[in-house]
Amino acid sequence: MNLYFIILIILGVGSLIDIFSENREFKRNIYIFLIGILVIFFGTRAYIGYDWYNYKPNFEQSKNILELIKSGFVDGGFEKGYQFYCGIVKLFTSNYINFNLINTIIDFTLIYFIFKRYSNYPILSLFIFFGVYGIALEIDMIRNIKSILLFILSIDYIENKKILPFVALNILGFLFHTSSLLYLPMYFLLKIKWNRVFIFIVFIIGNIYYLSNIRLIINGIGMIKDKIPGGIGDKIAGYISIIPKDFPLGFSLFYLERVILFLIVFLIGKRLTEKRYGIIFVNSLFLSVFIFLYGAELSVISLRIGILFVYSYWFIIPMFFDIKSAPVVKLVVFILAILISTFRLDNQLNFEGNKKVYLYETVLLKHKSVEERMKIVEEASKYKEQGHGKELSLLY
Repeated sequence: MNLYFIILIILGVGSLIDIFSENREFKRNIYIFLIGILVIFFGTRAYIGYDWYNYKPNFEQSKNILELIKSGFVDGGFEKGYQFYCGIVKLFTSNYINFNLINTIIDFTLIYFIFKRYSNYPILSLFIFFGVYGIALEIDMIRNIKSILLFILSIDYIENKKILPFVALNILGFLFHTSSLLYLPMYFLLKIKWNRVFIFIVFIIGNIYYLSNIRLIINGIGMIKDKIPGGIGDKIAGYISIIPKDFPLGFSLFYLERVILFLIVFLIGKRLTEKRYGIIFVNSLFLSVFIFLYGAELSVISLRIGILFVYSYWFIIPMFFDIKSAPVVKLVVFILAILISTFRLDNQLNFEGNKKVYLYETVLLKHKSVEERMKIVEEASKYKEQGHGKELSLLY
């Protein structure tokens, strides 16, 4: 069996303990143990996924922090915050494999405290995280995940109406990935108790728009992209150029998943919003669904924006268990979590272009060389056209 699914099963067993056991100390120890497993799993990975193809040479060519300061932070590639981060790590090691381990430890230290803060079932949150984009984020999107985790940390400041630390954390996130700018308005938007009729109307119109497949947005952007000044227009034009005009939309498991989750959250939304952070996570889930319904035609652009709110899955589903329910209802909800996580994991790993790219190897055992892995990544690029509309982490 694929090692990723073995890890998912282990996390699933831990989730059952998390949901049904009353022994808090035992659950805490299991949670720490499972975090440790994931640190070893991700931290000792060899050259798997796509983005190491760019991150490895960038890290190896980057300066340490002292040299970076002397050069006035003139260093190529990625955002200044990420280069600063690499520069600090470079003081201790120039080995990319060691960098992966350090990076993983930092990420899962944040995840450990985040899931404990916002979820009464942190192991279940870890299970859903692993199934729903966690692998792609940790392996391929090492800048994105920093900005997402920093935003999740800042949710506490939305709840407690502390705008300065909220802005500070998300500016820090922006220094890792520019997409964090989209988080700044969330301070005002996610805490609003939106009118339920308004939310449902937006949902219905979104369904009609998505299923009608008229693609007004991408056609409109295509008409005005040349009139947008500066680098923004060039970047938009670059993204638009890689999106096929006819990749399939319409009824799919991705669509069904969103509709089911939306309706469940909408129906029990009042009880969820009574919980601490509840209104923020409910609004995050609604926003995630709306981005899909109105933006799916944009393929990779929609994916990159939608992934900013994927955290809503990690917390909303565990919140269902906070509502007093019979054991059979809890079991049904857990089965829903299994179905979503398994579907998303299978979708990422068993796409034809990803099978070899994501084939797990560890540096602790014999593994393919950098050259062999580079060839695999380059060969996988021929499948990227087939990846549009499938919500995959690919090298576009």
